[in-house]
Amino acid sequence: KIKRGKERVNVTRLASSDSDEPEVTGGYIIAMNILDLDERDIAFQTSRGTPGWYPWNGFIYIYPDKFAVTDAQSAYVKDYIERFEDALYGPDFTDPESGYAAYIDVGSFVDYLLLTEALKNADSYYASMYMHKERQGKLYMGPIWDWNVSLGGTSDWDCWDPRRWLYAWVGGFWFPRLRQDPEFRLLFADRWFDLRRDLLATDRLLADIDATAALLDEAQHRNFERWPILGQYIPECE
Repeated sequence: KIKRGKERVNVTRLASSDSDEPEVTGGYIIAMNILDLDERDIAFQTSRGTPGWYPWNGFIYIYPDKFAVTDAQSAYVKDYIERFEDALYGPDFTDPESGYAAYIDVGSFVDYLLLTEALKNADSYYASMYMHKERQGKLYMGPIWDWNVSLGGTSDWDCWDPRRWLYAWVGGFWFPRLRQDPEFRLLFADRWFDLRRDLLATDRLLADIDATAALLDEAQHRNFERWPILGQYIPECE
């Protein structure tokens, strides 16, 4: 699971006494998720209703723990995200100094969008989205998590169709606005073409697929005997 730690999400440890700047500015790990019943009273949405989608979606604290985060720390995080949204949806949102880029690590949002769209993770944009913020740092999207219904693992959201933008179909909260910025789209394109030269090069991807198929060759027969889903509609939530 997503945890704070030197070998995990390496944000600064917060004490309950950290209620003023700069200490209160980090580190935090928050998740945008579908909420359990015991989380709905302590999670939050922004004044714009983000993340929306479901009335039981919201931002919940992972670190500090949802029951350990203090009022001062919670107020800081909420205010920071509100100010980010004000900048994102404001008239000068593309300004690198006063727009959204002043609040987020843009490269991490580019990578999240690229991976989600390339691999069509149906759980993205409304659940299982993790973010963290280091002390005196910007909001960072990630680490990625919960990818069991990516790569065609569900029939919902038309995830089998590589020609569609998943964020446009599901909602994507901040990402449609980000993609209205020509600079963000340029960063996205540059990152894609850079990755296609090495980590996402066609030959490398095909080799990874062949190696994985060989590894799973025996197990996949038993899998489809136990769950005969080939050629069937696969709902995401079943």
